[in-house]
Amino acid sequence: NLPILDSTIFVDFRPWMDQTPITISHKFPMEMVIELFRKMGLRYVLVTKNGQLLGLITKKDVLRHLAAVNYPGSSINREYSQEIQNLRISPSGRRSSFVGDFGTD
Repeated sequence: NLPILDSTIFVDFRPWMDQTPITISHKFPMEMVIELFRKMGLRYVLVTKNGQLLGLITKKDVLRHLAAVNYPGSSINREYSQEIQNLRISPSGRRSSFVGDFGTD
């Protein structure tokens, strides 16, 4: 049995939090997203639409995208394409954490 924690005890994560995360519009061109990652050394960007958070794009997502574009017939591309299809808007209208439909409404 675990003891009940005192609600006055907490861990302050602020020193490790990004106080000013980079955000982009859901219509931001992928080419510019790639440039942001390259020039700024980003690990992620937040994607918004009308001030609402839709999701995020990670460095790994960008690398997958570049691999799929540069090696279109590879298994990497097939896996990436399937992953994108799986991450489309769900019946509830919510998106997953990866946003892959740039430039569309």
